[in-house]
Amino acid sequence: DHPKSRLGQMAWPLSVFFEHRGFFHSFFGIATFTFLLFLISNSMLYSIAFLLGYASHIFADALTTSGIGPLHPLMKFRLRGAMHTGAFCEYALFFVLMAVNIFLLLII
Repeated sequence: DHPKSRLGQMAWPLSVFFEHRGFFHSFFGIATFTFLLFLISNSMLYSIAFLLGYASHIFADALTTSGIGPLHPLMKFRLRGAMHTGAFCEYALFFVLMAVNIFLLLII
């Protein structure tokens, strides 16, 4: 996580090994943690739900100017969008997607 965030300050030893938006924000991170969850839980349902949540988070981070390294650590290439982290449009997108999620939960 970011070194100035609360989580980043609590887990500072991890920042020695993992840069912000590095492995955890790559396709390899998504695959690794989804597979580990499946091994621990032995539940396809939980694993798919985790995969969808994790992947949507990474996709949203790819929309920001900081972007993500989808093939980190193999390539330095970054996917970047035009949205600034913490800007109004980020919060607007969050609330729109949250409303869609609530709507889908109510109709399913």
